[in-house]
Amino acid sequence: MAAKKRCQICEMHSATVKVRALKDGEEVELHICADCARFKGLDSDGTEKESDLAAFFKSASTNILGTETRVGDTNNKDLECSNCKMTFTNFQADGLLGCSECYQLFQSDLEPLLQRIHGSNKHSGSCPRPLRIIANEPDLAALKKELHLAISKENFERAADFRDLIRDLEREENDKSDC
Repeated sequence: MAAKKRCQICEMHSATVKVRALKDGEEVELHICADCARFKGLDSDGTEKESDLAAFFKSASTNILGTETRVGDTNNKDLECSNCKMTFTNFQADGLLGCSECYQLFQSDLEPLLQRIHGSNKHSGSCPRPLRIIANEPDLAALKKELHLAISKENFERAADFRDLIRDLEREENDKSDC
């Protein structure tokens, strides 16, 4: 089964709309989610609504089409980060900030962009897999100790409870690793 493609603009949602257009004489194909399509003025079938399709490609991600994107008229476009020398124009060209100080410097321009693309200007993700395992290891180890202790004391009802808890934790961890 083929993996679902991610939206090439927000990279968060599954791509449900395929848009084809000519750019510099070459056909370009863009896979985007319904939210980004709606934001860019396209119907869910990829047909143009009120906005100009050329404007859509001009404002699409630079990593896909290789053209400059504009988030909007910014007062910060000429500012340069004192730490890494990044400018907002450079950010618009490659989509990457240079350092953590850039977030502070370009905050007024980044917040509306993040709100539009991700639906929020704050990130609340899940714990990375290796950290989840480390966080659960002491609990699992402690439960296994308790299990062996209950068995050695011939308290089999309590041992069965610990066995079930351990099995549930291990199953939960296996389910999380199948993402």
